[in-house]
Amino acid sequence: MPFLPYARLLRLPNVFTAFADIGLGVCVAIGLAGAAFVHDRLLSAGLLFLASGCLYLAGMVWNDYFDLDEDRRDRPF
Repeated sequence: MPFLPYARLLRLPNVFTAFADIGLGVCVAIGLAGAAFVHDRLLSAGLLFLASGCLYLAGMVWNDYFDLDEDRRDRPF
């Protein structure tokens, strides 16, 4: 399956930790602002989830790129 190597490179299951951070921020904002936040900022919160996940995944790729020699030596798998 061609998707599996990409999922391993991106460490796809770990992206949910980035979503959890944004989710906590949204919960706090809803608690402070009330229902007005939900109606006014729902699209913004969704885009923030998406952006945070993309930045996290890109960071995983950059980490592997810059640590390639160390990874080949210490983790050849």
